[in-house]
Amino acid sequence: MLIFTAFLLGGMVHTAAGFGSALVSMPILTTAMVVQQATPMQAFVANVLSIVVLYQNRVGIQWRRALSMAVISLPGIPIGVYALTELPGEFVTAVLGCLLVGYAVFDVLYRRLHPPGVFEALPDRLDAWGAFAAFCAGILGGAYGANGPPLVIYAAVKRFPKESFRTLLQVCFLVNGIGIVTVLALRGLYTAEVAAGFPYALPGLFIGMVIGTRIDRVLAPERFRTLVLITITVLGFSLLYRSLV
Repeated sequence: MLIFTAFLLGGMVHTAAGFGSALVSMPILTTAMVVQQATPMQAFVANVLSIVVLYQNRVGIQWRRALSMAVISLPGIPIGVYALTELPGEFVTAVLGCLLVGYAVFDVLYRRLHPPGVFEALPDRLDAWGAFAAFCAGILGGAYGANGPPLVIYAAVKRFPKESFRTLLQVCFLVNGIGIVTVLALRGLYTAEVAAGFPYALPGLFIGMVIGTRIDRVLAPERFRTLVLITITVLGFSLLYRSLV
């Protein structure tokens, strides 16, 4: 039930917001299994999610920019996987908790200090900050399957339009996700215990996607974003607590 619920909520948030599946599902998954099992499960299921969302948002994708960001993210994946497999599980869990709380704090402060204004068009070429964000996304993806926060923060700071950057994100998530799954598989992290969770994860994911699609149509984006941030903050503090006791 924990695995089913984790991906139901993750799929719901990702479909409605365009990112965030790992931010919601990983804290719940780590209550049912160690983080070294949760990450490969999240990474595999996230690829299924990215394929579906990418197909739904396939119009207007800037392939050159998306693929350049995705390629830059790939060298960061082995670094994240090394941290996942070689560092103590409690430390990895604590860092994930800090990541969740830190992302929520950034989002709240940034929105207060920078009220909505004029959006900027996506440039044709990737700048240095975009490359850095992509590389960090690879590291976090390898360690937690959570490659979204650096890219979303980059988009927020640059004031990119939500819809155009949303499609770009899905390409990055998919290419990065394939790389993550490949590296995790080479490290032998796809065990029988991980495979046993997929019959619960995939139904939860698809139900969550249906709910997320409806939420995207009827719920105000700002209200939904606030609910997601509250959830992420609570889950982040719960991870920090579990890493200390």
